[in-house]
Amino acid sequence: MINKFILLLTLLLTFPAYAQQFSYNSLKKVDGFDSKFLIESTKNKESFTILDCQSFIHKLDIVDKKSSVIHENFIDINECQELYFKYTRCIKDKGYICIDGQDIFQTNCDC
Repeated sequence: MINKFILLLTLLLTFPAYAQQFSYNSLKKVDGFDSKFLIESTKNKESFTILDCQSFIHKLDIVDKKSSVIHENFIDINECQELYFKYTRCIKDKGYICIDGQDIFQTNCDC
């Protein structure tokens, strides 16, 4: 039993965590909403992100091309505004934003 635990712990520590990162170059309002935004790539249609600062529950959802949610992140209104300003700044300054599905609050624009 202890040998299995040590083996499992060793395996977990030796392999890096798998992080999904998504690069987008477009942010626009979702039709019919004032504070719900579609973040997508005009080059790669594998996924898109919805930043919802308007609904009762604020979220950042990363969605694949089959419309399945890959990452669901519940956030408060201040975090939503912070992400909106960061994403628009990155797209304006660098031409893209890279969103890490495991760390949506990363401080830089790059992956």
